[in-house]
Order: sequence, then C-alpha cells, then structure tokens
Amino acid sequence: TDRSDISLLFCVSQSEFGGESNIICSKYIHDYLYLDKPEIINTLHRNFPIHRRGEEREGEAPWCEMPVFASTNGTFCCRYIKRFITDSQIIKEAPRLSNEQIIALNTFDAALKNKELSFEFKLKEGEILILNNNNTLHARNSYLDSPNKKRKLLRLWVSYPESRQLPDAFIPLFRNVKN
Repeated sequence: TDRSDISLLFCVSQSEFGGESNIICSKYIHDYLYLDKPEIINTLHRNFPIHRRGEEREGEAPWCEMPVFASTNGTFCCRYIKRFITDSQIIKEAPRLSNEQIIALNTFDAALKNKELSFEFKLKEGEILILNNNNTLHARNSYLDSPNKKRKLLRLWVSYPESRQLPDAFIPLFRNVKN
C-alpha cells in the first residue's frame, strides 16, 4: 500500500516483458487468514516496527510502530509494506521482530501470493488504475524494457479532506488520521 488515501496509476507505455499488477482486497485477506490461522490475525493487529524512510520530523526516531490491520468506528483498514517492516531492523534502537511476528508476516505474504485470492493484470496504454490504499493491497511484478520500448507509468498519490478517518494506531506514521 502507498502512504496516501488513493493511488492513481496511468499507463503511458507498457514494458516489453512483465510488469503485471496484482491487487487484492485487504479485508478479504484478513478474513481468509482468520478462518485458517486466527493466531496470525491477532499478531497482525499488534504493533510492528516501521522504518520511516527518512520522512521523520526533527526529533522523531527513524522508526515508529503500528499494526498491519486496525479499525476505527467499525471501519477496517490495512497498511502493509513488508520492506518497511524488515528495514526497521537495520535501526539499532527499533524493536526486534519476534518469531511470532516473522511467522505472521510470512503467512500473510504466502496468502498474498495465492493466485485464487487476487487479481492479476497488465495495464494497457491509456488505462488508469485507481486504488483505495485503505483497503486494497497492490504489487507489481518485475519488468524488462527493450531499447525500442520503455515502460512509463505515472503515479499520483491523493489524500483529501473527505477521506475516511484512519485508526489512531496509524498516528505514528501518518500523524493526522482524522478526515
């Protein structure tokens, strides 16, 4: 998920090979895992260390903590970029991931790779993909350009005043979670 309410992706030109997108409803993954491994869900609702990627303010630590899954006023929300979680481990002061957390992340990733749970496609030239980052997970496969055909994808991140309120658990990363 990107750190905005909405992501818009516009395909100017496709890559020669690869570059397929993969999307999945995060609540669907939550419920799927809950039926199969409820102990994983409990872990994913607790805090994980997150690398701030240089976006911390003066005086803030380069890491914060927040859960993968949370809700506010009965509205579910998910934020997940595994790389930000695992990169937190290069910061000496950040909490170490427990075995329970590592298992939860790996189980979550395995569910995300299940082709029966997700939708894979390749944006065609002129197509726009609009994603709600609060409830949709997305990824892209690697791609290969050729000298004659280079991939060009424009991305726009949008946050707007009427967007849904984020859970208070997301304050450490987003600071303002009110709509």
